[in-house]
Amino acid sequence: MSRSKRSVAWAQAVAFLLGALLLAYVVRKVGVQSIFTALSRVGFGFFIIVALNGLRHVLRTISMSISVPPEHRRFTFMQAFAARLGGESMSFLTFAGPLLGEPTKIALLRKRVPLVHGVPAWSSTTCSTTCPWC
Repeated sequence: MSRSKRSVAWAQAVAFLLGALLLAYVVRKVGVQSIFTALSRVGFGFFIIVALNGLRHVLRTISMSISVPPEHRRFTFMQAFAARLGGESMSFLTFAGPLLGEPTKIALLRKRVPLVHGVPAWSSTTCSTTCPWC
């Protein structure tokens, strides 16, 4: 394993550990019982909302994949889905929002899709879902 891949693996491990610790802290601070109480108030609708959101991401991933010409589509659905979720997390977790999150999706697939074909695929899926006049 090269040095850069090792450093990326370490960064991912540290990010996972920090995220798990933050989740444990929040659950401990809020209390497990209050979380279950809130979920019971929402009821089964919570799972419907989560499923609909997941379906939205799946459909937008399929849309992005179809937008790339077949001869340049050198990625799997799971790779495209991971790039989509990575870009979405950058949109939600950074101050720059979509200005950083949307290009992240392209950057995460840059080794599998030429930039000339990745940008139009991204712009067509983004514009079709955010701009009603496109």
